[in-house]
Amino acid sequence: MDGRVWIVEAVLPRARIRPLSQAGNFYHIPMGLKPTKAQVNKMISYVGARYSQWEAIKAFFKDIGQGSTAECAALVDTIMADFGVDMGSRQTPDAIVTQAQLYGKPTYYITQDK
Repeated sequence: MDGRVWIVEAVLPRARIRPLSQAGNFYHIPMGLKPTKAQVNKMISYVGARYSQWEAIKAFFKDIGQGSTAECAALVDTIMADFGVDMGSRQTPDAIVTQAQLYGKPTYYITQDK
């Protein structure tokens, strides 16, 4: 998309797409995936999905089920499943990060000057 790097994120009130340059500081876990056009289109199809704080709270107590896009970790879990990557059975930020690290992926903290 015009040479820029874009992110899809689940935030209130809905999942959105925006340039990485607007993300501020963030954690990055490179998974080494090479998305196909169909996978990118599927990921973009989640833009506009409603974000639910209640789903985010419930996720800390039980598996909210694969395929949910209602909160940030569930969206990552769903997108990674579309890539054939199993991120485990919990949709919480710590569980997703732990699963990525169990795959041997490093975690980086990225700072951007604003």
